[in-house]
Amino acid sequence: MRRRGIGHLLNHRLAQWRREERPDGAGGVITEWTDLGPLRCRISQPSAAERLAAQQAGAGHTQPVYLSPTAAVRRGDDR
Repeated sequence: MRRRGIGHLLNHRLAQWRREERPDGAGGVITEWTDLGPLRCRISQPSAAERLAAQQAGAGHTQPVYLSPTAAVRRGDDR
């Protein structure tokens, strides 16, 4: 039996941005956002249990986003 990957489920594309900081030469920092290109993903609706757990933790949960296990995403990246 042939194994099928998850690529067929990643049917959306999001822009991926990463914040980079560099010294400005005067003791400060210059912050720039770098576009890393499109990122394939799956966006779905949260379940009632997921929304309830987020509310109990004092957060909001609008959409779960699923990515490929090999996606180079870091905490703090933006879309």
